[in-house]
Amino acid sequence: MKKLIFLSTFLLLVAAAIAQPSDSYYTSADGKSGDALRQALMQVIDGHTVVSYDNLKELYKYSDTKEYEGDTRNVIIDIYSECTYTPGSDFCSSTDGNKCGGYNREHSVPKSWFNGETPMYSDAFHLYPTSCYVNSYRSNYALGECTNGTKCTTNGMTEALGKKGDCTYPGYTSIVYEPDDKYKGDLARSYFYMATRYADQCSGWSGGMFGSDNNGFAAWAINMLLEWNRQDPVSEKEKIRNEAIYGNTKYNTGSYKQGNRNPFIDYPCLAEYIWGDKKGEAVDFSILVSSYDADFADTENQCGCEIATTDPTITSPKSAVAFGAVAVNKATTQTITVKGRNLTDAVTLTLAGTNSTLFGLSATTVSVADALAGKSVTITYTPTTEGEHTATLTLKSSGAADVTITLTGNGATLYKVTYDVGSGTADVSASNETKIGGGVVLTTATAPTTCSDWTFAGWTTAAVSETQTAPTLYAAGDTYYPTSNCTLYAVYKMATGGTDEGSGSSDIEFNVADIASKNGWSNGTKYTSYTIDGITITYS
Repeated sequence: MKKLIFLSTFLLLVAAAIAQPSDSYYTSADGKSGDALRQALMQVIDGHTVVSYDNLKELYKYSDTKEYEGDTRNVIIDIYSECTYTPGSDFCSSTDGNKCGGYNREHSVPKSWFNGETPMYSDAFHLYPTSCYVNSYRSNYALGECTNGTKCTTNGMTEALGKKGDCTYPGYTSIVYEPDDKYKGDLARSYFYMATRYADQCSGWSGGMFGSDNNGFAAWAINMLLEWNRQDPVSEKEKIRNEAIYGNTKYNTGSYKQGNRNPFIDYPCLAEYIWGDKKGEAVDFSILVSSYDADFADTENQCGCEIATTDPTITSPKSAVAFGAVAVNKATTQTITVKGRNLTDAVTLTLAGTNSTLFGLSATTVSVADALAGKSVTITYTPTTEGEHTATLTLKSSGAADVTITLTGNGATLYKVTYDVGSGTADVSASNETKIGGGVVLTTATAPTTCSDWTFAGWTTAAVSETQTAPTLYAAGDTYYPTSNCTLYAVYKMATGGTDEGSGSSDIEFNVADIASKNGWSNGTKYTSYTIDGITITYS
């Protein structure tokens, strides 16, 4: 059969296109170690959008496909076999024309281990499209190593990868499934993800691999998984999968995404800080080598912990700085960390570009000592006109490759919207601010307690008079687009058939007879309004 490959030109394009995670994504985990780091990472990646088990089939079209040698179609990547499947079809219930039995959704952490509970049940980071036959052959056995294991030959298939047999890895003797070498790192990082995303649950899972004594793992399992992580580095396939599940639209234009990342694909060395050789050391993300970094391939143990090269390198900052919308003539700031390794000369910072004068730096030179330790530099953005503004920041140091990052901001005029609720109350404070074009999502208001039968009708742009054509009402939840500073006025109406009595000298009672004798208000007709306790009320 034809071999499935990533074409070399495709690989080069992908390598150039995939951007590393934002510098700020893991900020809250910086400086942590051991289980504190695992718990901090859990807070970063939990609460993801749950993609249903059925909709994983659609997600796989982006996360788990590759080009087929010799033609233009994409096929499913199967980590359990070398079979070919058409994305969106060739499921287990279909006849796929070969001995692979179609593909389904494999829980690499078997669902029986966590009793099929959600959101683990459909978490894409551990569910892979795999051969139905090999999936069934693996069953719910633990992952492991088995020197004398046997491959799946169901229905005479010869394309199966991996093998099953008695575990020969020290510390475990039961039956295990050993994946193919080229996917051991993938699965190790999936398991690291599961022990982190579900750090508050995994110690109680069955299956023999998870536990409570080693930050979520049994001792033999974490020792083996760390070895797999070191021996099988992150591939382009994994990075594309990470981006597609996260929802990067460059790699996933479909409707389904989780909105979280696998930290151990971004930074494989994090496993060492939680479970391995660096356990107890505080992680410093500014010098941690990401699998997306160009020099990741130079790391000695292939998981990004140690750089073999002694070349001077500016390691931080790495990503663009976006200020977003900022009021014209108001200053706002963001902070970057300037850091490097093997530096022999100071780092200089230079701004350039058409709008560079709108940006400022707290320092234009960082000494060698400060750069090696990590130095904070503040960037200030002060727009003087409306519109998009862009500049570039270039960092240089002798012998090191220049680092250039993009700075962006949007100068905008902000208008204030003030709510006038009379004696009533609003669900927010009395005023909101918005930029022009952005709009304010309108709140609701509540009538005073002395008007219990009256309800909020909407907002008007002017105070209502006693007799006028019905005003335009903006409902709570509508988006209102101001063009200047303005006030919106609450209008209340009486419930049909309701009665109420205001307090004070006006002391007006409204009843069914009164309502029947009045003209109800509607668009283009007259309406009557009354004032009770200082608020304008109308009826319909």
